[in-house]
Amino acid sequence: ARLMVWEAAYKYDTGEDASKAAFLAKNYADKMVLEVTDGAVQVLGGHGYIREHPVELWLRNGRGFVTMDGAVLA
Repeated sequence: ARLMVWEAAYKYDTGEDASKAAFLAKNYADKMVLEVTDGAVQVLGGHGYIREHPVELWLRNGRGFVTMDGAVLA
């Protein structure tokens, strides 16, 4: 995801159209945040859902970032 962001930033800096590259980078990062945090919750089991554990917050924040623009890749 970081390389995709750098590519989009490079295109933007050089005056190229970076909208597609930025969109793809954001969607890939959205997909990865859900995959990684969901995996962490699965590993922790019930502890992944309690509010005292940071993984629950990461999952909630990740879902919020994904739905902020309305685009969700399944």
